[in-house]
Amino acid sequence: MMDDCYHEELKYNTEYLNQLSIATCPDDYEEFAQAVSNTNLQTGLSDPEVRLLLEEQEKINKAVMALEEVDIEVPKRLGVSINCDGEKLLYDDTTASENEYSYFFKDLYLKFILNDAEGYVEVRTDYPTSYTEWEVVAQVRFSTSTNLSSFKVVDGAVFSFGKYDRPVRLELDHSEGEINAIRVDMRLIRYNFEKVSPSFFRDTDVTITFDDGKDDIYSYKNFLQLYSFGLANMIKQSTEFDAYANPIIHLPAEDRPLVTELLVYLGPNIRPIHPRFVKLCHAAKKYASHTVLIDVAKYFLQHCSPYMSSLTQRVTEAIHCNLGDVVIPKLMFDAVKNKEWSKVISQVSEPSTLFSEDVYNNFVAPACIQAQKKRNFEFPTKEQLTLRARSANDPNVVKLTYSGVTVLAHKGVLQAQSMAKFGTSSDLEAREYYPIFSVATREYLQKLHINLEHFLNEFLDFAYYGKGVCNKCIKPMLIFAHDNELKFLKAKMEEAIMGEPPITSTLLKEHLVLASKYNLENLMRLSLLRSEGHYLSLAQALINMTGVVNELSLPTMRKLADRLCSGWSLVEWKMAERNGTRKTCRRLFLGRGGPMERILDPTLESFYELTSEVAFGPTIE
Repeated sequence: MMDDCYHEELKYNTEYLNQLSIATCPDDYEEFAQAVSNTNLQTGLSDPEVRLLLEEQEKINKAVMALEEVDIEVPKRLGVSINCDGEKLLYDDTTASENEYSYFFKDLYLKFILNDAEGYVEVRTDYPTSYTEWEVVAQVRFSTSTNLSSFKVVDGAVFSFGKYDRPVRLELDHSEGEINAIRVDMRLIRYNFEKVSPSFFRDTDVTITFDDGKDDIYSYKNFLQLYSFGLANMIKQSTEFDAYANPIIHLPAEDRPLVTELLVYLGPNIRPIHPRFVKLCHAAKKYASHTVLIDVAKYFLQHCSPYMSSLTQRVTEAIHCNLGDVVIPKLMFDAVKNKEWSKVISQVSEPSTLFSEDVYNNFVAPACIQAQKKRNFEFPTKEQLTLRARSANDPNVVKLTYSGVTVLAHKGVLQAQSMAKFGTSSDLEAREYYPIFSVATREYLQKLHINLEHFLNEFLDFAYYGKGVCNKCIKPMLIFAHDNELKFLKAKMEEAIMGEPPITSTLLKEHLVLASKYNLENLMRLSLLRSEGHYLSLAQALINMTGVVNELSLPTMRKLADRLCSGWSLVEWKMAERNGTRKTCRRLFLGRGGPMERILDPTLESFYELTSEVAFGPTIE
């Protein structure tokens, strides 16, 4: 899960051709070699550039073959042309190298990594900075050619190019003809990109500074007090304040990675739990963030523990992650109930020798005793660990009010989601905030018979605990999030609507209208994919519905008509899937192609079968 390395641009072709010309060629050949060792020779970008490249390569090969004394093979370069949603991707010299082509791809870079020795190409996405998350799923077609005059589609499928996805590996087989160029055509199905940060940037009231000379972290006092008792105590004990009387917390430089990981995880963003798992575990323990401790404990038990071969290994890993007092009670409870502990103690004379003295006395033995007493084991819920606001007298509690209905919330929770669009009371002592309820939101609430107080409580449960919104509230909540510029909530509601199958033409039309009106690009892409694939008959019926032209925008109608006319799923059913295929290793011939069995790397194939330090990383990086 480490960030990808980036290579500086190399000048291999220039040096190689110069050496070749000086050693083996007539005087005028040196000038010719210098002319062709340019940027185009290192890239293979657009069709004209690739065509020129191939022509120059042919000239070089003829010149070298004419010199009988030369026994050197001039390396060939692969021509690559990429299109995404009908637009050609531009080549980027600054992030490319000798064997790595790089293209501007929306916010990202699309990389083509050539392995000439093994005869394959890897395709993946990239971004040069850490704490950046992205997800890409697309329909992809691969075409091959000996010359750029005629490409033929040889393979295609739905692929994932996310940050944590495997690269797509293309094995180039020249047995049926030389492959000199590849064309890649993509149609996006899902695209998400986000730069995550531990800092908030609007009306913050606490500063966390480190003794390393780098940027400070800015956050909200009440937000930290709710989710980290350790940081809350530091805020209370702070003796230094800024010009606005807001506290400043000083921490050692070595704590920056821990605090950063903790605050990034607590913030509303798309970053998953696993990228720096051990750091997050240690941060949650050190700064007493009980909700995060429960989250990492559950993740460890569900995704890490099952891949470990023995109880002793699971306990050792839990200690390594600083989760002993949270995870070991559950491990011992399961071991006692399924008789695994009985087998362990029957096979060794002294079970205490399986663990260090501290681990056995402080964790294993007490957990074993408790397991014998309990009938079941449950972790505390987030609702039990972080209580909703109950009293308006608390200075950290504000009122969320609309149309005579008021609910209470901790200000820090709302600040983390964004309160920029909320109206405020002229009486500052009242601490009242008024969210925007547009006509469209109110119409949805009335149409679906949704109680306003229930709706606001659904919003607060999402803000406090990340809970999903009830099905009836999803679409009005989407409009509510759009009107109040609650970006994270809006993205989650779009994702929820995407999970709703459009089982009628009316529902498909509603999805298209929402996507067009509220700029939901992923919902639009998925609806078009469904229209050309699994829900083709419904889309055809939608086109013939009375009055549909007045409800769908002209660009949407054109996109829909295009997919019904020439959608890739019409001829390749596998193109209708919304998730990427697991068959990411493909073999391409000049006139055909398809999936092949992936060659497994035993040292990288399983994240969980590695040793503790390699699997989870060192405690402090």
